[in-house]
Amino acid sequence: MIQNGCEFERFVGEDLCRIGVEFGDEAWKVYEQWAETKQDEPAVQAVFSPNTATIEKDLCPSDATFYPLILEVNSIIFHYGPLLFEHFLQAPASQPVIPGPLIVMPCDPVRFHHTKVALSGLMRRIQAPPASYPTLLGLRSGSYICHVQQIWGNAIVCIAVFKP
Repeated sequence: MIQNGCEFERFVGEDLCRIGVEFGDEAWKVYEQWAETKQDEPAVQAVFSPNTATIEKDLCPSDATFYPLILEVNSIIFHYGPLLFEHFLQAPASQPVIPGPLIVMPCDPVRFHHTKVALSGLMRRIQAPPASYPTLLGLRSGSYICHVQQIWGNAIVCIAVFKP
């Protein structure tokens, strides 16, 4: 992933690292190929953590939409967590039907039962949610949405997600 442009940071004195990629970039593709082979169940959550370049390019949503935006993304993550890959094979256009946003933010990262569910299908659903997710739908093309954090045993993979 490093050869393909990911950000890599090892925390001093700990057996923990942070890997940063952008959904769809070359480092993401390498990460997804690796993650699809894992039997582990990553814990997943969304955070609002744009980098300086994203802020300077004015790609962030307004302050007024911050909480509803992160609530909607974490709701999608919450609804996708218990799904199995088979749910995607049976759904129209490979996206299962999910309920609308939660009323309150989930407190903990969501443990995914199938690693493949936590990858491109989840990211595409965040980029193109159902009609019951008005904040996500209302973002302009190119807007920063969030970072989806996938937490493995000793690594946190932070995936920047933008509106297509």
